Amino acid sequence: YSSNYYTFILFSFYYIFINLFFFYDSEQHSLAAHDEGLYSRRSRTILENNNWFNPFTQPHHKTIGSYWIISISIKLFGNNEFAARLPSLIFSLLSLLVLFLISQKIYNRRVSIISIVILSSTPIWIQYSRYASPDLQFVFCVLLSMYCLILINNQKKSLIFNNLLYFMSGFMISIAFFVRSFMAFLPFIGLIPYVYNNKPK
Repeated sequence: YSSNYYTFILFSFYYIFINLFFFYDSEQHSLAAHDEGLYSRRSRTILENNNWFNPFTQPHHKTIGSYWIISISIKLFGNNEFAARLPSLIFSLLSLLVLFLISQKIYNRRVSIISIVILSSTPIWIQYSRYASPDLQFVFCVLLSMYCLILINNQKKSLIFNNLLYFMSGFMISIAFFVRSFMAFLPFIGLIPYVYNNKPK
């Protein structure tokens, strides 16, 4: 009990620190010339046209979900850098939390904490946590889908509960497709062997 308590305290303090670090000074830097500006501009187009499904005058190669979250953030917090980057900040922290839960199910709490410390201190993760793009929304959806499948394999629950987890896993992969289009097929294909090897017998 004591070990679990101190592990929880350590995780909580580190998670709070990461929250403060990612949110600090996030609006003091201008949007990057290409991707950040592009996603922010297209998200504003949705709001300006008040059209959440087909706001563009020409055929578009990205699914509309890649702009929705940024549009909602801009609508709530104004047209500024912080609002454009806030979704990435939030989904970065949520992804770390889901990674912690996944690692805890597969290994233990010590490995879970080491996992999120390593990932959250990686330069590219820090960069994308403060970057206006849908990439971390996509990562979160994939991780949550994986976590639902792991719960089915690790817990003996009722058939209804397991079916609900299967539904949630598929739903999150669908949201991943809505956010990042055909990139969602990569984790989907990668999860097929796991689902096949752990199907109910």
